[in-house]
Amino acid sequence: MFFLIFAALDDTSERSFIEQLYNTHYRAMYRTALGILRHPEDAEDVVQSTCLALCKKTSLLAGMDCNALHSYVVISIRNTAINLMRSRDRRAELLWGEEDYLDSLVKPCETWEDDLFVSADEGVLTQAIMRMPLRERHLIEMKYILNEKTQEIAKELGIKPDSVRVLLMRTRRRLHDLMEEIAHEKED
Repeated sequence: MFFLIFAALDDTSERSFIEQLYNTHYRAMYRTALGILRHPEDAEDVVQSTCLALCKKTSLLAGMDCNALHSYVVISIRNTAINLMRSRDRRAELLWGEEDYLDSLVKPCETWEDDLFVSADEGVLTQAIMRMPLRERHLIEMKYILNEKTQEIAKELGIKPDSVRVLLMRTRRRLHDLMEEIAHEKED
């Protein structure tokens, strides 16, 4: 279906940009969609439809730096996958009267660190993440946005899996402290 995406573009520079974007970010896009939808075919459909939608925004995307572009693409994939889940949920409820099956996909928080991301005020969480050093932000993105496993993160960072676990623990604690600091700033 990727050739259909090319057919939607008239300009060859836009085609090469979208092809490069697809090749560079495909793994992260697919993994994000698969993590939400749990079905490979659906994940592939979401990747393709999101790429098609991104074709309309090549001028905006071309001006972004690589980190902002990566985040934009992953968030677009996530939103498209969630929208697909919601539309299926509405159809299933209308047809069969089933309960919201998005709730069944949410796993309970096992630790206070996991609960940190679930119960946090989104604005405070975003501010805290933006105050963190780039390496810690990248670690949070790999673990919680891209849902990468510890072994994958270790390979990407060139460190041992045990070191990744320690880094994650320290990063979550630092994030927790920053969030409390920001919350106190807002109260004052």
